[in-house]
Amino acid sequence: MLTTTFAPGASFEQMMHESTLAQRQRYGEIIYRFVFGSLNRFRLFNGDPHPGNYLFPGDGTVVFLDFGSVKMFRSATRAQLQEQLRAVIADDSPRLLAMLRESGFVRADQRVDTAKLMRWFRLLNEPVLADRVWTYTPDFAREVLRTTSDPRAGYYDLLRSLNLPPDYVLLNRIQLGVNSILGRLGATANWYRIALEIIEGAEPSTDLGRCEHGFLQASPYLA
Repeated sequence: MLTTTFAPGASFEQMMHESTLAQRQRYGEIIYRFVFGSLNRFRLFNGDPHPGNYLFPGDGTVVFLDFGSVKMFRSATRAQLQEQLRAVIADDSPRLLAMLRESGFVRADQRVDTAKLMRWFRLLNEPVLADRVWTYTPDFAREVLRTTSDPRAGYYDLLRSLNLPPDYVLLNRIQLGVNSILGRLGATANWYRIALEIIEGAEPSTDLGRCEHGFLQASPYLA
């Protein structure tokens, strides 16, 4: 049995034409919190982040559609992802390499250019590297995509030498999709502080963060 509910709302393109800058910033933060909060709090990832899967009712909320491609990650995978991000933020190449070996990206006997590896991971995670306000742009989204697919970007040989554990296949698609969406919105925030809320349980840093914190505190599923 399939149960559905009708959800009214503007399409992404309609929203882009009709919304204010403040509204687009709110939508960007909601989408970011939904995507990365789902993984880090519930070990769930919706693998299809694209404009057709969002509706905007006009009341400041976002409706998320199409959960046909959802993966639940193991607790160990979530812990590895979080530890990798901590190493990238700290610019700690030995720690990052150790985590990549543990998660299966790099074989135990394989030698890699750790400096280049760190440069690529820091580019991928640039929004959360420092405690400052940062803006997603279409140029950033294109550059991340270019480094993974264009040999002229200088990372192609490195990335081809790495393994891609099955758990991580969906993550690349999600990362690229979210970058594109937030780039179109020009989403601007202190993503570092928001990431600390989601990953480390830090105090809320925005109004939406405080609303989310109150909701999660009251949720019976997190009790």
